[in-house]
Amino acid sequence: MRQDAEPDPVKEPKEQWVMLYSKTDLNVRNLPGADSGVIGQLQEGEAVYVSSVENGWARIQYLSGIAYVSADFLSDTEIPTTAAVIIRPVPETAPQKEPIARNTDPVPTQTHVGYVWITQNSKRYHLDERCSNMENPILVPVEEAIAMGKTECMRCYR
Repeated sequence: MRQDAEPDPVKEPKEQWVMLYSKTDLNVRNLPGADSGVIGQLQEGEAVYVSSVENGWARIQYLSGIAYVSADFLSDTEIPTTAAVIIRPVPETAPQKEPIARNTDPVPTQTHVGYVWITQNSKRYHLDERCSNMENPILVPVEEAIAMGKTECMRCYR
């Protein structure tokens, strides 16, 4: 082999996603850990795609990114429920935004209809999670942000 030859690029293995079901209503968090921010909730019986489980936390596809739930409350058996079961779309195998509520993704965020980004101490709500250099923003229904007394961000709502 010539010394100036470039090595073959290493191909990343494609991520494997498995459909599991929520055994109960279950908080969805922006990072693994009971003390991280709650960004949503799975309903009992709701199907969710899981790519990995580490230290009791399942890495899931949620909205337009990655989030986490306690793996103790997931089952590979469909859960009978009287509520309508929500099945989210199969995630792409391409790398996903990690995690959903971080401000480091250079790709524009997808708009979540009816949801906005806030921080605990902010007075405004935002369409873009990176607006105003927010730290640890969380995604909430716009009605909840308004009920908290928050108003539209002038940049996001031009």
